[in-house]
Amino acid sequence: VPINFAVTGTPSEGFALVDYTSNISSVNIAAKKSDLNKLSSIDIPSGVIDVTDAKENTEISVNVASYLPSGYSIVSSITTLKVNTQIEKLSDGIVNVPVEDISIKGLGKDYLYEITTQTEGNVLQVGVKGLDRVVKTLSSKDLNPSIQLAGKRAGEYTVRVILTAGDDFTIPDTYYVKVTISEKEQETETETETEKETESGENTESGTSESENTTEK
Repeated sequence: VPINFAVTGTPSEGFALVDYTSNISSVNIAAKKSDLNKLSSIDIPSGVIDVTDAKENTEISVNVASYLPSGYSIVSSITTLKVNTQIEKLSDGIVNVPVEDISIKGLGKDYLYEITTQTEGNVLQVGVKGLDRVVKTLSSKDLNPSIQLAGKRAGEYTVRVILTAGDDFTIPDTYYVKVTISEKEQETETETETEKETESGENTESGTSESENTTEK
């Protein structure tokens, strides 16, 4: 029958449970024939395999037979469940997000925008916390930065940057940028009244000249 268990508890602050493995996943059992099919699994209670305040990899041993109902016994050669947990230290890091990587959502097509930050180089510096091996490889695009400008018109705004954390890292703080919105210049291709009048006058003179030439003939 299969052995069901869960790893519970929270490691010490600054550490995280990354993974765990076990030496066995099932055992063979013996019981009266009438009872044999009544047991579908062996369930280890929550809290037995616990990593509370752990700061390093640990091995937790459980006597599986202790959780068998009366009348059942284990006939497998291995009766002890050993769960090895992988605990890793969390690290703090900085991910530089150029304003060019921030996508714009909701801005009307008749507007232009400019994003600025308070840091040199117009780069937003985002603090992240996670597994050291993950934090070291994060880039701006891993955070999916964006800002929502729906309903905004020409003017200056302080807008929160929407950032997406991952399974292996968090973004503890909130970040803002300054956005300046302006209207696009309207381009026209219509002729001015003066141009129209000049063109009309030229056409009139041309018509008169042709009429005179016809009379002289």
